[in-house]
Amino acid sequence: MKNVLILGSTGSIGINTLKVIRRHHDRFRVVGLTAYNNLDAFERQIREFGPRWAAIRADLSGSLRQRLGSRGVRILDVDTDLEDLVSMKSVDIVVIAMRGAAALRPFLKAVQS
Repeated sequence: MKNVLILGSTGSIGINTLKVIRRHHDRFRVVGLTAYNNLDAFERQIREFGPRWAAIRADLSGSLRQRLGSRGVRILDVDTDLEDLVSMKSVDIVVIAMRGAAALRPFLKAVQS
């Protein structure tokens, strides 16, 4: 079983990645998801896939915590914690489904790891 981290899970690439994982749940486990602002879709993804970590903007994290209650997911800051997420030893596959320059630093850190 491969542990997957998806950066940008609420965009089209992230959604399609989750569709593949849903079909092959015997081969892949979602351990982390990140989103920037689509709180409703992000909450649904967290409830369905049960990641250990979820990162979203700091100003939305309180609302996400309240919506999820005590689900056991660790809520992180998408603006400061991505490099730590991609370098975790328990992550086997990183899908970078983010656009623009924001994806560059996590990409480089993932390659180094």
